[in-house]
Amino acid sequence: MNLSLADIKKIGALARLKLTESEAAKYRSDLGGILRYVDQLAKAPLKKGAIKDASQSFGHFREDEVEVWAHDEREGALGKNIQTTDRQLKVKRILA
Repeated sequence: MNLSLADIKKIGALARLKLTESEAAKYRSDLGGILRYVDQLAKAPLKKGAIKDASQSFGHFREDEVEVWAHDEREGALGKNIQTTDRQLKVKRILA
């Protein structure tokens, strides 16, 4: 796939980059090489069964199970200085 300098400048603008002419020419060559390689990969023959269907890889989650801990186990795991409100733990704020 051949990209024009206008394509590269548009991609740069989308990435909020201000490219010089020499940078655009360099990135045109680099990105063109990457796209040619991806095109090569797309045309490569695959062995049957070598790759799992992506739909089989996602969406399999375990069922939630409630475990009731004894009071002394819970205190030991959480420590004695943990504050709770309505069965929720109060923790220090970590984000500004």
